[in-house]
Amino acid sequence: MEASSPAGGVPPGLPGRVLVLKTAAIGDCINALGAVRALREALPAAHLAWLVGRASADAVVGQAPVDDWIVVDDATLVRRRPLPLLSLTGALRARRFDTALVLHRALPVRLLARAAGVPRRVGLVREASDRRLLTDAVVDEPGVLEGERYWRAAERLVGRALPRARGAWTPPASAVERAAARWRAWGWQEATGVVALAPGGGVNPRTRFELKRWPLAYFAELTRRLRAQGLRVLVLGLPEEVTAFRAAVGDLDGIETASGDLRLAGALLARCRACVANDSGLLHLAAAAGVPCVAIFGPTNPEVWGPYGPGHRVVRHAVPCQPCYHDDGVLPACRFEHRCMRDLPVDEVLGAVAGLLTTARR
Repeated sequence: MEASSPAGGVPPGLPGRVLVLKTAAIGDCINALGAVRALREALPAAHLAWLVGRASADAVVGQAPVDDWIVVDDATLVRRRPLPLLSLTGALRARRFDTALVLHRALPVRLLARAAGVPRRVGLVREASDRRLLTDAVVDEPGVLEGERYWRAAERLVGRALPRARGAWTPPASAVERAAARWRAWGWQEATGVVALAPGGGVNPRTRFELKRWPLAYFAELTRRLRAQGLRVLVLGLPEEVTAFRAAVGDLDGIETASGDLRLAGALLARCRACVANDSGLLHLAAAAGVPCVAIFGPTNPEVWGPYGPGHRVVRHAVPCQPCYHDDGVLPACRFEHRCMRDLPVDEVLGAVAGLLTTARR
């Protein structure tokens, strides 16, 4: 990769070449869109680049006014392969960034920014004492949404308050066309009442947290109840998640599925009246696409990882051990039979869906 020339016309004292490091996971990358757009507005003359992993790239590339999308193999970052890492570090160093916005708390990501020769490194930390390899540390505040934390880090970078706006996600034109073709192939009209379900989640290049999932049998029963009300159901997820759902729900009409394409998934979601999802990338994609969501939470904290914006409903069954995940890459084995999810009844989720649909009709 060739080095770019320094940005021209940047006022003195402001960053001229900014690198955003937000490589994963899908939902977190989507929730960073609003802050990156605000950063662009605050620094219109700067050169702005975003380093993102390939697994999350389709969710964000083209969704923010970024000059340089640097898409890398996730294995390079997760497995820390020496030769690819050296190549990436050299390519970043050649771009001569003067400021990095580190939207990860992991030390290796900070180290990458430092090794790339970026002199100013603004980043998030869990504790005030953990400022290693950062020049400016923004400490997490309890009960603050992750997307809001990204905004606060961007504000530290530019040195002033930034306006808040929902990190809207707009499907590309090609995905809109493909979604319309799917709708026609399924025999659905534009006004057909469709509820999307995302029964999977918890999978990203570094971790697999299946304890974040409401039981599949409950999703199957929810589907039967929605169909009994005359609603169509669209199921989205990874291929293995969709296959498992089909096996759980059996031979039931009025259900369609799609998998393996984030841009198509976003365009399909934008046509739905509501979405029911675990804490997952598809939950945040639906919320960013403007779809009212019923968000099912168990081990994770909805005050931090809940859907951004108004009009959503969070459902959870409270147990004393919640939350057991604290953004440290470790979800401990459950000693309480997954009660936070298993004891959340279908009736409660169905009622939340009904509430969303009633509100949408007003």
